[in-house]
Amino acid sequence: MLGAPLAPPEASWRRVDAEALAYGLVHPARRVLRERLHIELRAAAQQLPGSEPFVLEREDGWALDERLLAALHAGAGAAQALRLALAGTELPHGPAGQTLARERVAAAGQFLARLQRLGPPAWAPALPFACALGPFELTGAWAGLQAGGQVGWQLRPASAGARLAVWLRHLALCHAGPAGAAPRTHWMFLDREMVLGPVADAGRELAHLLELYWAGLSRPPRFMGRTALALLDETETRAQGLWHNAHRRSGEALDPWYRLAFGAPADPGPIPAELRALAAPVFGRMVAAERATPEDA
Repeated sequence: MLGAPLAPPEASWRRVDAEALAYGLVHPARRVLRERLHIELRAAAQQLPGSEPFVLEREDGWALDERLLAALHAGAGAAQALRLALAGTELPHGPAGQTLARERVAAAGQFLARLQRLGPPAWAPALPFACALGPFELTGAWAGLQAGGQVGWQLRPASAGARLAVWLRHLALCHAGPAGAAPRTHWMFLDREMVLGPVADAGRELAHLLELYWAGLSRPPRFMGRTALALLDETETRAQGLWHNAHRRSGEALDPWYRLAFGAPADPGPIPAELRALAAPVFGRMVAAERATPEDA
């Protein structure tokens, strides 16, 4: 569908939120199709949900987890949190729902215990920022900002986009953070912690990523974030699995937005050379910073 490059967008697109920038870098074809061409994809067959769920959907599970975490942080006991879980609409009825509810309450309690190690800043209000970088302006909010740096969390797995958004906010903190706040970030996900130290050329790295984003608004590259990140942060085998199959889910090569933008061959073929070439420019500094100690970052 996407043949010749599109005309550059309006100047207003140069003011971009950190979350939106991460979204545009991780899945550039979807960003262009949805937000520049105003295309929405609908499932071929829309079915009404049954009267009773049999599995806990991912988004529903995250919403339930956040409610349970808030209740436990407010002082609710495990029994009260269990009643809260069972009173919602996310879980199936009967023994299966009760088992799932106990598991979610236990997981929320474990996550709360991890958060308590971060101290009160983990619950502090976010501080908005606007960071000028040449022709661009990056906006967002620093979570739990205090003298020791930024402390934040998300009660969900660490996706490629979520990690990149944390990295972008950290770069903004290193480049233009308020006086008295150390350029450090400690961010907790369900399955990962990001501990990031000072980055000397943070402004240059942000400008580089913003230029990639801007170019992708006219000609989105053949790029998918999970596969690209796996090439740097995991193994070739893992990246191939994410591209082709992703553990019984449709691989990124079969993503409907990607196929609409670049065609839908029966055989998606190997990981594109363009994706391989862009993996390090998008994720390389982040991966290196995560592997470094805060003192070395």
